[in-house]
Amino acid sequence: MEKQLVYTLHQTAQRTSQQRGIVLPLCDNIAALGLSLIMELRAKDVTLPIEVPHCGDLKESIQRTLLEKNNMGIIRFYDVCELASQTTSLLNPSRKIFCKSLSKCHKAYRSFYIKLLAVVFSQFEEIMLLDADTLFFESPMTLWDTDKYRTTGTLFFHDRISQPAKYMGAPFRGNAHVSVLNHYISHFDVTPFAPLGNIQRPKATSENKVPVDLKNYSPSEHLLKSHSWNHRAGHEMDSSLVLWNKKRQPRATAILAAFVAINGINRPPSYGDKELYFLAVELAETQYAFSDFGVGGVGWDFRDNGPGKSVVCGHASHYYPIKPANASTVASTRVLYLNSDAILEYEPAKKPVYYSQARLYEVYAGSFVDRGLEQECPFDVTGVRFSSAQANCILLRQRYYEIVKFWIQ
Repeated sequence: MEKQLVYTLHQTAQRTSQQRGIVLPLCDNIAALGLSLIMELRAKDVTLPIEVPHCGDLKESIQRTLLEKNNMGIIRFYDVCELASQTTSLLNPSRKIFCKSLSKCHKAYRSFYIKLLAVVFSQFEEIMLLDADTLFFESPMTLWDTDKYRTTGTLFFHDRISQPAKYMGAPFRGNAHVSVLNHYISHFDVTPFAPLGNIQRPKATSENKVPVDLKNYSPSEHLLKSHSWNHRAGHEMDSSLVLWNKKRQPRATAILAAFVAINGINRPPSYGDKELYFLAVELAETQYAFSDFGVGGVGWDFRDNGPGKSVVCGHASHYYPIKPANASTVASTRVLYLNSDAILEYEPAKKPVYYSQARLYEVYAGSFVDRGLEQECPFDVTGVRFSSAQANCILLRQRYYEIVKFWIQ
């Protein structure tokens, strides 16, 4: 990685003009789902400005329709791929940074990776990055005030503890003792990014139990104890909701940008974009924060075997990320949001929808494969039927979706 490229990535990402806002990448196929999320947020008194980046694949008629509506707040639509295609090295204007042409940008970023461009080119210093298929049961605005975010400028949520031999957990060149994640991190050169700022983190005290040398950088305690590093999971992070402060995390932001730049750095092992935020902060040797809880399950398929012994199959549920001081109340931590396009299919008045009670991230219940279950089926949990208030949130979101479909048809 050349220093001049790091400098350009840093300067590009740090050109901000607003303090805080929401970033919601969209395209035509998910426009109605995403715009219904905007309606949901506004109904919950979330007044932050919203950026809607796209890659030339969001109809102007859709954009105009929403901008003409009342009570939608400040919304900015823009073509982030056009900006990316025009970005050149600050020291060598003939050198393209993200793509050599607009058509190549379309090919590269009409995918999950538009989300990384959206962070880099956002005008906001503090970003709440959202997926369109997110449904909130309460306002997410309180997340900004958590000690986790205020201390680190980040807040992440976990993914399933599953598929230990896939994605990040895939064996490196057939070596069952070293995953592609282990290899990638142990060989990443952090030196070019070192001049950029970070939030100094304490030196890890746990032993590295994986047979790779980590002399290239100082790993975090979280990494060394994580399920993904220790071959219990092929995933670590779900990127449906990410809090990211570009000003407080300049080194990590530059590394994040480098993952999608034309630079010769191999992209980290990940399903889409979701692990790249975690890996950027880890390699930046900076402090960062995850939810205290693992991901839960939500759906119709509730196999009731009693408290702590049941199975809930379906999609992802996430809990308010701070564990209570009283350990006996951990399981009762409230569900903050769901991440699934199944939110449009649920009919809670006709068919009950259940969620699994909260479980701390460090709990490893065992292998889905050994239980003969799909990874969408958390086991040894307590299932709870959604309350009428929670069911009403689902029905209201569906109503917003129908309204948006009518607007843009």
